[in-house]
Amino acid sequence: SAVASKNRTLTVDIVERSRYRSETFVTLVFRDVEDGRLKSHLAHRIHLVEELFADVSHRLQAYMTIVRERKPALLLQMPKLSTSKVTQSKHGATTIALDVARDPAVEQQVWNMALQVEQKQRQMRLQELELKERNRSQSAALWPNLLREGFYHSPDWNRN
Repeated sequence: SAVASKNRTLTVDIVERSRYRSETFVTLVFRDVEDGRLKSHLAHRIHLVEELFADVSHRLQAYMTIVRERKPALLLQMPKLSTSKVTQSKHGATTIALDVARDPAVEQQVWNMALQVEQKQRQMRLQELELKERNRSQSAALWPNLLREGFYHSPDWNRN
């Protein structure tokens, strides 16, 4: 994009270089900036943008590290933007097709975790059924004695 005025011309080229999948470096190149005050103001603004970008980038990397360690299943749902699939629709809106990055190692890890969860759930269900059955059999054995010895009374019997 270019910004022009009576005395000066400022050209801004935004160049994106994707070095790694998780990092995008944006370089701002300025040409023909004649006004010293404008130049220093822009330099200050660029410095702020760089600091903000570095902070966001750092936080994103920390988040991705946590996701990789604790919730690898989420990686399968995180889209990877591919610029080759940017298309122009009939209405003039730009849509970006999302490619889900599938890493075989991550998929295997997710599959293993799903199996472990399923086994744990099955084991818990079995334990729950065993406990219910044990309680039922104990209750069945106790009822005749309680009724015979008069320990159990229906709530209706206690009303006067």
